[in-house]
Parts: sequence; C-alpha cells; structure tokens
Amino acid sequence: TCTRIEGMDAFEKEHPDWGMPYGLPALSPVEHDTLSRWIEAGAPFSPRSPLPAALRARVDEWEALLNGDSLRDQLAARYIYEHWYIGQLYLDDEHTRRFELVRSRSAPGQPIDVIATRRPYDDPGVGRVYYRLRPTDETLVAKTHMPLALDEGRRARLKKWFFDAPITVGSLPGYDPKTASNPFIAFKALPVDARYRFMLDDAGFTVMGFMKGPVCRGQVALNVINDHFWVLFYSPESEVTRNTQGLLDSTRPNLRMPAEDDSTTGILAWHTYAKAERRYLATKSAFLARLPRLKPQLTDLWNGDGRNPNAGLTVFRHFDSASVIRGLAGDQPQTVLLMGYPLIERMHYLLVAGFDVYGNTGHQLATRLYMDFLRMEGEENFLTLLPLRNRQKVLDSWYRGRPDPRILEFADARSYFPGETGMRYRSTDPLAELYAGIHRYLRPVRPASLDLSPNGLTAAQVGQLRALNRVSGRQASRMPEHSLLIVHAGGNPVRVLSLLRNSAHSNVAGLFDEDARRLPDEDSLIVLDGIVGAYPNALFHLDAVELPRFVRAVDTLSSDDDVHRLHQRFAVRRTDARFWRISDAVLDHWQSSEPRQAAILDYSRLENR
Repeated sequence: TCTRIEGMDAFEKEHPDWGMPYGLPALSPVEHDTLSRWIEAGAPFSPRSPLPAALRARVDEWEALLNGDSLRDQLAARYIYEHWYIGQLYLDDEHTRRFELVRSRSAPGQPIDVIATRRPYDDPGVGRVYYRLRPTDETLVAKTHMPLALDEGRRARLKKWFFDAPITVGSLPGYDPKTASNPFIAFKALPVDARYRFMLDDAGFTVMGFMKGPVCRGQVALNVINDHFWVLFYSPESEVTRNTQGLLDSTRPNLRMPAEDDSTTGILAWHTYAKAERRYLATKSAFLARLPRLKPQLTDLWNGDGRNPNAGLTVFRHFDSASVIRGLAGDQPQTVLLMGYPLIERMHYLLVAGFDVYGNTGHQLATRLYMDFLRMEGEENFLTLLPLRNRQKVLDSWYRGRPDPRILEFADARSYFPGETGMRYRSTDPLAELYAGIHRYLRPVRPASLDLSPNGLTAAQVGQLRALNRVSGRQASRMPEHSLLIVHAGGNPVRVLSLLRNSAHSNVAGLFDEDARRLPDEDSLIVLDGIVGAYPNALFHLDAVELPRFVRAVDTLSSDDDVHRLHQRFAVRRTDARFWRISDAVLDHWQSSEPRQAAILDYSRLENR
C-alpha cells in the first residue's frame, strides 16, 4: 500500500527500509520493440478459433449430463459444480483448451449467461440453474492452476454414482446459508458412498483446492499446517466408512461450519464451533467404540483400487504458500492426516466453497481456528493405527509445548478412540514401522516421478541429488523454503528439480508467535523431480558435474557468508542477464514433461541473497 502524498514524509520516516519491490532484468530490445509496436497498434486481441466440431460435441455431452431435468440430476449436478467450480477443466487429452464450470441462467445450446456470486452455493436468483462449460483463455498461473480431466472414464463413473443410480430426491435444498453451507444437510439425499467416491476419484484435485484457493494466503493462514505431511484416506469398504451414514445421522447438528453465518461471523463465534466439535467428537468416539469389528489396520486405507495415484498425497508448506503432490514423498513426514468422508467434505466447505475472502475478521478467524480442529481430527484418525500404548507419545511429540486444546479428545489419544489396533508390530519403533508399511501398501500406485531416475544423469550424479535428502538441522534451515535446481548434463535436455526446506515446529496449535515454536535443529531438505510449488525463492543453475560441489556447499552451510557464497556461485539472481533465458528453459521443460500441470511461476518471492 502507499500513503497519500501529503503524508509521504512521515511515511518515509516510519518505514525507512521500504521501497519499490525488487525488479527483474529488462526485456531484450527485440521483445521490448514487439510490445511497443503492439501497444502503438491499440493492443489488438485475436480471439481463439471456435471449438472444433469433435470438441464441441464432447462439451454438449457433458452439459447434457449435468443438466438433466429430474430432481436427482439437478441435485447431483449442483453437488458436482460446488466441488469443480474452482478448477480448469479439459476434455479427454485436449489439454490446450481449458474450460470452467459455471452456473448460467441459460440452458445448453444458448449463449452462456453467468450467474456471478461470491460462493458457489449463494442464491442464484433464478428458478432453474444450468451448469455450463465455458471456454477460458486466461493465462494459466501455477498458484491457482488446478487441472481436471473430463474423460470418458470419469463420465462413466459419475453416471454410475449419481445419474444412473436409484436415488430418490423428494425436493431440492434451498440456498439459505444454514442449509447451503452444510453439505450434510444440502446433499443428504445423495448416498454417502457416492459422494465419498466422487471426492476420492481425484483427491489430489480436492486437496489442491485447500492450498490454491483464496483461503491459503499469508503466514497466519498457512501456519495451521506442518511443512511436510501425508494425507491418507479410509477405504470406501472399511468398517469406518460403511458406518459413516449412521454417524452423520446421530450428530448432524454438530457439523456446523463458520460459513453458516454468511460472511459476518462474530469475533468470538469460534467458541460456538469448538463446543459443536467437542460434541461431535464425543459422539464419534462413542460410535466407533461400539463397532465390534473395528480393528484399524492397513487394509482400512484406500489403496487407490490398485490404479489411482490419489490414494496417498503429500503436502508441503512453503511459509506463506503450500502445494500438494500425488504420492507419498519422503520416508517419514512430520505428521499424517487420515481422512474419511465427513472430514474431507468439511475441509472443502470450510476452506473452498464456504470461504469468503471478503468476509469480516470473525469469519476469517473462525475459519482458521476451525481448521485446527479438522487437522487434529485427521491426525487422531491416523494414530488409531498404532498400538494404544504408543499413541500418546506420538501425539505429545507432535504437540510439544502446546497450549491446552480445550477438547479432551485432542489431548488424550485414549479418549479419542479407546480400541486397540488390528496391526501387529515387531519393532521398538512402531511409528517408523507403520510409515514403512504404508509405503509398501501403496507402492503399486506410487508415481514413478517420486523416485529420482537417471534421465540423462549418471548413477553417481543421481546419488548426489539424493544426498540432499540427508541434509538436516541448521544447514537445512539456512536454505530457502523453495528452490529450483536447473541442471545441465552434456547435450541432454535441461533437468529441473525442486529442493524444498521442511521447517520444523514444536507444534502448529498457535495462531501467532510462530518463530517461538520453530525448531531449526530439526529442519530437513527434500529433492523432487519436476516443479513443486508456485513461488520459488531461489533458482540454482549448474552443470551436472558441479553437483558434488553444490551438495557439499549446502551440507556445510554454517553462516550467512556461506549462504552468500552458495548464491554467488550457483544462483540466478534477479539481476542476472541470463534470468529470462533460464526462466524460459524452466517453463519449456515443464510444458514438455507435464503439459497438463505446467503454468506460469510467480517470481515475487525470489530472494536476492
């Protein structure tokens, strides 16, 4: 922000170190001349050609599916829209043409008349809503890019779960906030099994919405999660999932969320939701304790049906942004969330569908604090896989020095679920044994990209890259949160890898004073193939033969001077004349290796050390 001109003198004295943001190198004369001539010509815009007939036919098929006249079809389409509206959709393999799912006053076959509202479930003001696929030519930017493929397989699954299923819908739910903000009320007529399988089908897309939606902006919003954690899911066939409907029926009034107050939640309203969460957990704990066959074990976890890589996800926090990838990265995460249908659905309606970036402070505070409850519930779900005697020790290690959570089930692992695990442990470190077991269980759906391959590098050079995963403690803490390694190996195409710093905390149970909870001696690094994250803090450009020197420099960082020397030798700084050429090479690599995921990076957080 900038002050008024009459207050500039005082503003400069109050903030002597403030100024214009760091710049980037100038464009080349040729590029500058191209832009200048375009502006002089009136900045003409050439719209894209009309959709090819085959693609137009596929759009028509999807719009026909989403705009059936029966109450069942209308309710199912509303449910799908409220989960997909945030994405960039493409049909089959035609990923160069993207669409967005919008609500329209006009039916298929007519020009789209968009119903624009803050939330996807706000009152549309019309008697009948139509769901349309609108082509979008917006530049894809990594910080919001969420691609989702609409192929024949997905269409068949939607028909099986919703549109061809024997579902009876007596009436459609209204759009009043207390109904529309609560999916357990609004979509009660849709089977829980269908809703859960729909969310699992591309769980990476669902969880990505939590990270790339408007809620995840800034440090305070992001310090509700750890820097490196896994997300797992209950199998739809598990004992827990099969009894979900009974749980919901017994405690539905306690599943209220802040968005029911629209965007004007009272500043202390989070106490109300804390009480509701306490009642819900008490009901859930008693309910689970009454399930005689419930003995949590690995087979209770969703394995992606042996083919779906969304069975396990890894989330990384980069201080004031976050990213999610499919597959389990790293041997041991900082924590794990195990989610079933009620939990993942509440997260979506809390953080995506129900969050209003224009809401008052009370709404944003209640959203942030409610997420604390949901995170801890997911962690407690995971702990039920451990022997009862070991759960409290792990829970206490995850929340060292935490304030009183005020909810017994989040402080006492036995209170949350008093039953014993169904797994047999043979080592003295059951948590490490459990992590290894999960890796083996989900190995069939593990993305190959998580295992560093030679791909133009020698075995020794790949070994050097893997050595970065062993850098920890203070050396790791001196590295940027998010770095990109651009590696050249002879005449082979450029190799781009992500080097992430995982910052350790004694706990993430506090809203403020994050620095007081930092544990830099426990920080770690992880290197991954490809581009993870949208806001790189540093670009390191090196030849593959320099990898030993680079790794040694990282592993011996002991001072700010060492960091400066590392950047001086390998970093592509903002002032580097090669900046745009190397940036273009990064984007070219991304587009060739992952054309559906590639988008423009945001360089606003590049450090210039």
